[in-house]
Parts: sequence; structure tokens; C-alpha cells
Amino acid sequence: VQPEGPYFLGGWSMGGAVAFEMAQQLRIRGQRVAVIALLDSYAPVYEERRSKDDLMVLKNFARDLGVALDQFNLPDNLRGLEQDELLVRLLEHAIAAEIVDPSFGVKQFRSLFQVFKSNNRAFESYRPHTYPDLIQLFIAADKPASVAEAQTKGWSELAAEVETHVVPGDHYTFLRNPNVEKLAEELTACLQETPAIMEWTI
Repeated sequence: VQPEGPYFLGGWSMGGAVAFEMAQQLRIRGQRVAVIALLDSYAPVYEERRSKDDLMVLKNFARDLGVALDQFNLPDNLRGLEQDELLVRLLEHAIAAEIVDPSFGVKQFRSLFQVFKSNNRAFESYRPHTYPDLIQLFIAADKPASVAEAQTKGWSELAAEVETHVVPGDHYTFLRNPNVEKLAEELTACLQETPAIMEWTI
């Protein structure tokens, strides 16, 4: 699509870490990265043996879909249920909430969960290096101040400079109307302030 820089990269959540590593690899190849926009992303911190069990990953998967497991009619001991049974129930709730299409089958949903698990493993095993330039960090406003501070500090330890922008909403709703309009305004302002506005890719 664009064989030469400057590149404009962005990612939400774990996608921010992907954009961050893309920028590192492009710089190694002598390419210019004009902007890295991290949308409510958390800085990766490598720790050995940090992997979560499947139940914890499933809870995070449900949360990412916008369905809390406490909405389910589940027994107190969730570990007594098979993973497939939990996935079937989660899919039913996701369809009822119109999060996924009714035609979405269990096999597809299981594959989606496997991708989610793989992404988790990749994020946990990623060993980031310091980035020698500015990154733009967009933080969802609906979180404790201590969490937002830790989020900013995490990236500040990995980049020469971090410019933060606070956007209304939480980790999910700041990507939806009306909050996404504010995010678009902030992101557009960042792009317009960059002298390298030519052909770009996000």
C-alpha cells in the first residue's frame, strides 16, 4: 500500500503494542514513523510465567465482547464447567445483546476465542525496547486516576516522550458515539500538527 514512509500507525488496546513494535521495526529498516497513536493501550511488561488460566482469559474475552460473566446463570464454581459450555453460553448472550450476528456459529466463536488466547500469549511474551521518539497516548477518562497514571508511566518508561489525550468514555465506549467524535477530533489535531502529512497509512 505504501512502500516508503513517513508512516502513521495506530492501535487500540493490545493493538497499541502491535503499532509500537511496527514502529520499532520500520525505524530499524531506515523508515520514518511520523505518528504512533495508542488508543487506551497499556504498556507491555514482560514477566516470565505470567500466563493466566483459561478461565481468566475467557472472562477477559467476555469483557472485550461487552458481556460480563456475572450476567450468566452460572454455578459458583465456574471451573466445574467445560470451556465449550461456557463459550456456548457466552455466544448466546452475545447474540441476544446483538454483539455478534445470529448466524455466528459455535465453531467460529471457538476460533475467535483461540485467536484471543494467542494474542494474550503474544502480549505477555513480548519484550519491548525503548522507542527514541514521541508517542501519542489516548486515554479513556472513565478509570481511576491511579490507573491512568500507571498507564502513562508505563509508556513513559518505553518512549522518549509521551503526549497524553484524555477522551470521554471507558476502554470500550470511547470508540463509540458520541465519544468517538471527540477521539477523532483529538487524533485529527495530532495528524495536522505533524509536518510529515503526505501519503500516510493508519
